[in-house]
Amino acid sequence: PRTYVDNFGTFQGVGLGPFLPMGGPLWLNLLNGLLCVNPRERLTARLGLQHSALRSVRKRSIELTAASRLQLDGGVRRATAKPSEAELRTRLYLEVLKLDGSE
Repeated sequence: PRTYVDNFGTFQGVGLGPFLPMGGPLWLNLLNGLLCVNPRERLTARLGLQHSALRSVRKRSIELTAASRLQLDGGVRRATAKPSEAELRTRLYLEVLKLDGSE
């Protein structure tokens, strides 16, 4: 696998600015942080929500926090193959119904 990566050339990036000129520096900083390739430098969702770019548009009074984490594996770790995308979508849908109270 490393040989494959080594075959790519090295290029200097241009950032998101040229592609999103209407964003402004705060929004570009937030997007760059969330899309950072290096996971150690990437913003977490929690830090992203605290970013100053969202200060004027975020309404904490209407935000909801789930009572528990979603369990897409049904709470059971399987030694078999990974579930298909369709299976994961169904599980996610059922979990959302539980949180919504529709189930």
